[in-house]
Amino acid sequence: METTKIFNSGNSQAVRLPKKYRFKNNEAYISKIGDAVVIFPKKSGWSSLFESLDKFSEDIFEERNKPIKVLKKFKNIEPKNVCISSITASELWTGVHKSTNFEKNAIALEEFLSPLTILGYDEKASKIYGKIRSVLEKKGKIIGSMDLLISAHALSQELILVTNNVKEFKRVNGLSIENWT
Repeated sequence: METTKIFNSGNSQAVRLPKKYRFKNNEAYISKIGDAVVIFPKKSGWSSLFESLDKFSEDIFEERNKPIKVLKKFKNIEPKNVCISSITASELWTGVHKSTNFEKNAIALEEFLSPLTILGYDEKASKIYGKIRSVLEKKGKIIGSMDLLISAHALSQELILVTNNVKEFKRVNGLSIENWT
């Protein structure tokens, strides 16, 4: 492992990267995973977003080739029109923590999520969740608790939910669903 110098200037620190580690552009994302500080180049465009999928260990995805189909759909959408629920991000982090290679997968997930807008769950979503759950329980057609939260979040923001689990989500009245796979 190589070493480098850390420079202090006021309240900031800087690292001089050896030539072989330098980035092509001047912007990067930075994250802390355990004791490690991870820096990776800022992404541009959808294709670079999906390159980070290859960085996950094999045990993190059940179906690794499906995101390629999704990528084709992304190319026709403006990046500003795509977001991810904080509930979905939580599920992804659960997968990372359950995986056999936490550090590798944590870095890959940080890189994957970094260009996306992550929407926070709010009071409006909570109220809609209560309504959806009540209705589905009365019908005897309840869905998984995380899927309920994600459904309520999408409805509260008047968003289209993209999923390959249409069978489960179509039970939620008024939810707009698309399957990109």
